[in-house]
Amino acid sequence: MRKISLITTSLLLGTVLFTGCAVKTGNDRIENVTQDNILNMIEDGKSTKADVRKAFGEPRNIGFMDNGLEKWEYHHSRSVQKGVNYVPVVNWFVKGTDDTKKTLIVLFDGNVVKTHSFSSSEGETMGGLVR
Repeated sequence: MRKISLITTSLLLGTVLFTGCAVKTGNDRIENVTQDNILNMIEDGKSTKADVRKAFGEPRNIGFMDNGLEKWEYHHSRSVQKGVNYVPVVNWFVKGTDDTKKTLIVLFDGNVVKTHSFSSSEGETMGGLVR
């Protein structure tokens, strides 16, 4: 009975200690942006390139549309390891990450924001012998 209790405690402790490990890429300034608060940050027809740069920094990509509008793109992704990844032997069979991806696209007509779009998606990546 004591051996089972020790194993259970070890598994729980390992899960708690390692579930916070995350890999982040892209622009950290959009990590906490939501669909609701983006409307307060960018106003179509009013916000300028300087306003957008001040709020989000340099875009990851800058391009031009066929209609002449300038397109700025911001991206952020975050993957958090599932606790089961750190459980010996179990992680051979089941492992994965919880993933969040955010994208902000801003179109400019000259120096002023013509329109913008923001998307956020959540999902998971699973691996191991049992998927």
